[in-house]
Formats: sequence, structure tokens, C-alpha cells
Amino acid sequence: MRISSFVYLILFTYPVITLLTPEPSFFRWWLRTGGAGPVPAEIEARRIRNQGNVLIAKFVLLIAACFIFIRIIPISSKFLGLRPGQPIGLLFVGSSAAILIVIWIFHMRGLEAKIRSQAGMPPFLLRESTIRLLVIMSLGSLAEELWRALALTIFHQAGISDLSAVLLTSVVFGIGHVFSYESFGAALGRILPPAVAGAFLGTLFLWSQTLFIPFIFHLLINSFGALMGRKRLIANQDSLGAVSS
Repeated sequence: MRISSFVYLILFTYPVITLLTPEPSFFRWWLRTGGAGPVPAEIEARRIRNQGNVLIAKFVLLIAACFIFIRIIPISSKFLGLRPGQPIGLLFVGSSAAILIVIWIFHMRGLEAKIRSQAGMPPFLLRESTIRLLVIMSLGSLAEELWRALALTIFHQAGISDLSAVLLTSVVFGIGHVFSYESFGAALGRILPPAVAGAFLGTLFLWSQTLFIPFIFHLLINSFGALMGRKRLIANQDSLGAVSS
């Protein structure tokens, strides 16, 4: 198969895996009923409870798919940036990121003490422990940056400009974050933030020629978002508690 044939196959691997990987109990219910009628409450509760496990499964599938493509094409690890060309700079960035992650863990664990128990199913950022969130975000950052590096490398080898490659991968990356459709405006609002982040991370990969730099920045972006999200949810809990009292 010509390398140009792999370009769009690899490109759309990301949204296919992220959008179509189902939660097992929901998938069994859908197969049994054909999706007719409302989702039973216990199935919906189980789907929400298994959100972290499904995310891990998606990221593992994405990493496995990327390595299958790497073996089929094949691509040297040098082109994917798995061999850092500037170890001193990488060491500095990695050490700085490690310090920030340690600070993040202390902040997130401090917020755990402020999380109120809820009768229903709490939101994902309140339900998952700090360490489990870190594992999910680390795995997700690795999977998504491996996919991005592979896609950009294949685009380059197929003779497509780096600008077009960054734009296409960024748009597809944004589409892969639209988990439900309410309206075009709402979908566009979900696409734009990850698409902009994807353009930044893709440019960072092309500039640094290493997978590790965008991985570190991706992890830091996700960590900051999780911290702000948990703070916002706790503030909402406190305001609701003040109103009810």
C-alpha cells in the first residue's frame, strides 16, 4: 500500500477510537434493544461510573493502533521524535514539569478534602482520585501525541505541507472531542479549544523534533484544566450548599 493511502487512515483513527469506543454495559444494552427507548437508569449510572476505565481503554487502543501503523509502514523512531536530539533542553523542561506536577498533586489532594458527598453520581473530576486522574491524563497525553506525531510524519512523507498537516490534524483532534451533539454552535464550541491546543502541540512537535516536549506540555495543559475544573465544581457545590441551608 502506498504511503499516501495511510494518510487519512491514520488521521481518522483518532476520532473513530475516541467517539466509537463504547462502555461495555451500554453497548450490551444497545445490542439487545437496538437503542429503542430511554437508557435504563442503572445502565446510565454504570456508564458514568466506568468513564475513567473507558478513557483508559480508548488510549490503550490508540497507542496500539499507532504502533501497528509504525510496524506496517514502517517508520523510524527518529522521525517520530522518540530519540531526543537535545537531551539537556529536554532534561530542563522535564524537571520543570515534574516540579509543577508535584505542586499540582498537592493542590488536587487539598481539594479532595473539600469535596462534599453527593447522593447522586458526582462529576468525573470529583469522583476520580488525584493519582488516577494523573494516570489517565498521562496515558491520554502519550496516546494523543503519539498519534499526532505519526500523522504529521506521514503527511510530511506523503509530500503534504506542514501547515496543511497541522491544520488537518488539529481539526480532526477537535472533532474527536465532540462526544455529544446538541447543535452546530455547541459542537463548534467543543471543537475549537482542543483544535487550537492541537495546532500549538503540532507546531511544538515540528519545532522540537521530539515527542516528549509536546507530551509534557499536553500533560501540563490537561493538569491545569483538571485543577480549574475541580475548583469550579467544588465552588458550585459550596454555593448550592449555601442556598439549601
